[in-house]
Formats: sequence, C-alpha cells, structure tokens
Amino acid sequence: MRKLVAHTTRRRLALAAVACGAAIAAAQGPPPRPVAVAEVVERDIPPSIRLVGTILPERSAVIAAEVSGVVAEFIASEGDFLHTGDPICKLDDAVARLELAAAEARLGELQAKLTELENGTRPETLRQLEAAVGEAKAIYEMWRFERQRIEELYKQNQSSAKERNDTEQEFRAAERRFAQRTAAYEEARNGPRTEEIDAARFEVAAQQAVVARLRRDLEKTVIRAPFDGFVTRKRTEVGQWLAAGGPAAEMVAIDTVRIRADVPEEAAPFT
Repeated sequence: MRKLVAHTTRRRLALAAVACGAAIAAAQGPPPRPVAVAEVVERDIPPSIRLVGTILPERSAVIAAEVSGVVAEFIASEGDFLHTGDPICKLDDAVARLELAAAEARLGELQAKLTELENGTRPETLRQLEAAVGEAKAIYEMWRFERQRIEELYKQNQSSAKERNDTEQEFRAAERRFAQRTAAYEEARNGPRTEEIDAARFEVAAQQAVVARLRRDLEKTVIRAPFDGFVTRKRTEVGQWLAAGGPAAEMVAIDTVRIRADVPEEAAPFT
C-alpha cells in the first residue's frame, strides 16, 4: 500500500512540473522571426491608371503608282513586312521598253552627227568632193567653149536659133552644177560652223533628257515600299488599269506607335 501511494505522488509531481514549464513558455511568447534589413531610399513613384484606348501607327501611307499601266503582277500580300525598296507590284513594261529603245537609238544617231561635226570632214570625203568639182569644171568649160562657138556661127547665119538656145541652156546648167559642187567642197574643207556644232550639242542634250525620263518611267513600273512596314491593304489587282497617281496598296510603320485614349476627368491629375 505504501508503494502505491509513493508512485502516485511522484507522477503527480512530474505532471505539475510539466505544467509549470508550459505555463512559463506560454508567458514568454513565440520565438523571434528573422528580419531582413535594407537602407531606406526616398523616391517618387508615379501614379498609374488603366485606360482603354487605340494604338495607331506613327506613319501610314497609300502607295500610289507614278506611271500608268496594267498591273502584271502583285508581289506582296496583305500582312507582309517589307523593307524600303522591296517590290509591291509590277506594271506591264512592254511599251516603256519600246519607247526607251527608240529614244536610245535616236540619241545614238544625234551623237554620231555631233561627232562628225566636231571632227570635221574626213580626208577621203574631201578628195571625192574635190574630184566632183574638177569634173563639173571640165563640163562647164566645155559648154562655155561650145556656147562661144555656136554664138559665132549664129552671127554668120550658120547655126539655128534652136541650136543656139539649147547650147545656152546646157551652158547655164553646167555653170550651176559647177558652182554647187564648188560650194560643197569649200564648206566641207572649212568645216562646220560653230552655230551648227552648238545646235547639234543642244539636240544631243535634249535627247539625253528624254532617255533619262524614259528610263525612270521604266523603273517606276515596279512599285516599291517607301519605308519599312507592313502591307495592310491591297488597292488593285492583276489585270487592272492603274493610272498615274492611282492607289496600289496601303502600308503602316509600327516601329513607333501613338496611343489614343479617353481619360476621365477624375484621372486628369495623373496625366
């Protein structure tokens, strides 16, 4: 009986000790938590608001044709990104090529004429003209002598009026031919006048301008992107006649954009 009482007493003492320890722990509170420490910095924090708006491209354009023609090929598609100079569509260039070829041929002809004037008459041409003068002179002298002979015979009533008149006509023709060939030879020997050379140079310059314009027109049969951007809309189709200034496509550049939104009055201080 004494053993049982002693054992019970010890158990009660142990429970009391545990209860006292728990009460002391509860009185002290939970263990401290780790805290991160940072330097205090003062700065402005801009306010922000949420708005519904529209994003607009900074640059947009309707790409127009610079020359007239039938659309032969539409290279770009809606949604394609193009770099500056990339082709959008092509016009039929057959007529433009023919016009350019004719203008270039005319330019070559005028340049050859100018070169001939600047270089003067070739020696072989001068020799041919000189020989022609000699031949005309011989014929002229022959008819001059014949004219004198017939005139003397006519005075002696040994020649008819018809023979006298025919001889006079032949003499006049030989005289004119001799004068013409002499003038041609002198002109060739002296060379062209300064005014002729200047006029030929002006003709060449004018034709060069025509060729340059036609070359540009041929290049413009390919309609190209004027800036980096996206094709948003096709404005023509293959087979359609596109007049100069007519729209071919629409493009936008979105490397920089603008935002348009309606701001409520109460949010005005934040704008």
